[in-house]
Amino acid sequence: MIRESNHKKKPYNKNNLKRAFDATLGGMSVYRASRAYNVPESTFRDRTRQNVDITCKHGAEKEERKLADHIVFMANIGYGYSVTDVRCMAADYARSLGKNVRA
Repeated sequence: MIRESNHKKKPYNKNNLKRAFDATLGGMSVYRASRAYNVPESTFRDRTRQNVDITCKHGAEKEERKLADHIVFMANIGYGYSVTDVRCMAADYARSLGKNVRA
């Protein structure tokens, strides 16, 4: 069974994200810039702390969708993966695609 999240992602404009980022470079706080430019604070804070690249796209990429579909398929036929298995599988898959993976 797949759990559906009740959390809705707040859409934001990429241009506003860039403007908010520029405003923080000028001295504005992350909280104030996120409110002023209508960007989710947690998303913006991740970008300013350099946890996520400022140009990163939001939403599932094709590769993520392919992995998720595989996990769902395996669960439907009775072979569910543990959280640890999924994390290892995702890291291995990302490395095979040449993506940078944190330890």
